[in-house]
Amino acid sequence: MLLSRLEAEADARWSFVQKKANKQWIWIAMDATTRQIIAFHVGDRSHESGKALWAPIPLGYREGAMFHTDQYAVHKGVIPAE
Repeated sequence: MLLSRLEAEADARWSFVQKKANKQWIWIAMDATTRQIIAFHVGDRSHESGKALWAPIPLGYREGAMFHTDQYAVHKGVIPAE
């Protein structure tokens, strides 16, 4: 029997609305295999935005997936290390 573990990626990219001074961060969590978006959030680059991305992620991913990130401090504070 072959067992597999869910894997996901979480990252943030910025864009702007009307002028570059109005940066908006697009936070995305996606399944690493299928590339399906499992959650997203648009906001700033704060801890609160990281929590807003984490909250709607399906429970199966939050409890059982291995998340790959760019090691940004907010990810470390929101996504459990284990």
